[in-house]
This record gives sequence, C-alpha cells and structure tokens, in this order.
Amino acid sequence: DFFEKMTAIHAGEDYDTRVQVPINFTDEELLRYMTLAHERDITFNQLVEEALRNAIEEAKKETV
Repeated sequence: DFFEKMTAIHAGEDYDTRVQVPINFTDEELLRYMTLAHERDITFNQLVEEALRNAIEEAKKETV
C-alpha cells in the first residue's frame, strides 16, 4: 500500500488516500460481522471502515 502511494505521488498520479489496516478475526467473528453487513445492506469493508472511524472518534473524545 505504501509503495503504491509513493510511486503514484512520485509519478504525479492520483491515488487512494485511504490506509490499509490489517485486522484478524476468528471464523466466528468474521461470520458475525459479515452477517451484520449483509443485514445492513453494506459491504464488509464498509462495515469495518465505519467501525474504525467510530473507534477513532471515540478515542479523540477521550483525549480531550
């Protein structure tokens, strides 16, 4: 991810500004979260992105 962004910046090309974050789930957790995403009619990636954004916002509130 970093090298793709670095190469695009160097070449003056557009690139995705989002950051990839590796996460690990048990099979049971993964099934639960994929089911939740399905019930909400969003992709699994959208669910994880939303959860991470919420966690970041909560952490910001705690540091203020």
